[in-house]
Amino acid sequence: MLGLAQLGRVDEKSKTADAIKILQASRQSLLRAQQLAASDEQKKETLDLLAVAEGGLRELGALPEKAAPSAPAATGKDKEIEELRRRLAELETKPAPAKTPASPAAAKNRVVPSKFPPTPRRAGYVTGRVLDSAGQPLVGTEISITGTAGTGEDAKFAAVSGAGGLFSQRVPNGIYRVVAEWKTRYNDNNYKFDLHPDDGKNTVIHQSAPGIVKNFR
Repeated sequence: MLGLAQLGRVDEKSKTADAIKILQASRQSLLRAQQLAASDEQKKETLDLLAVAEGGLRELGALPEKAAPSAPAATGKDKEIEELRRRLAELETKPAPAKTPASPAAAKNRVVPSKFPPTPRRAGYVTGRVLDSAGQPLVGTEISITGTAGTGEDAKFAAVSGAGGLFSQRVPNGIYRVVAEWKTRYNDNNYKFDLHPDDGKNTVIHQSAPGIVKNFR
């Protein structure tokens, strides 16, 4: 015969089994009711009752505990965004490359700015400087100065650029036009080039009294 303690345990197990059956039946009914619920309010009420039933089953060990929700699998777009963020972080922390000093050869071949060094103005003189396209002095350029002297007579003068590409020619008081021509020989052929004035004015007549400065390239 069973003792009183054993009878108590049997009775407790029986009650537990009965409770589990009732809760499981309720859970199944609530799951079906949730699917058939017509309104959001009914769905919420059904979910609340379902949570109570499932909670009771878990306490009785008849339903496993809810696993923690796992992170959603990363999509291809998420991976692309993450890779861009990683590269951006690398660029922000990467030190800027040190500047390499220019080699002597590169410094020698560097083109200088087009601005001419200042040429002094002298009253009664036509002065100027001639540079090539690289900004280097162009020696041997022929400068032609034509115009009218203050006496009304036609006047014509010539100058040649020397060291530093500089030229200077004294002229009587009058008005003059200044042009420059560079001549060279290549493959037994002679060539001549009209040079461009720095002020862009190739046909302007200048007063010689204050001095005329005309640069060419």
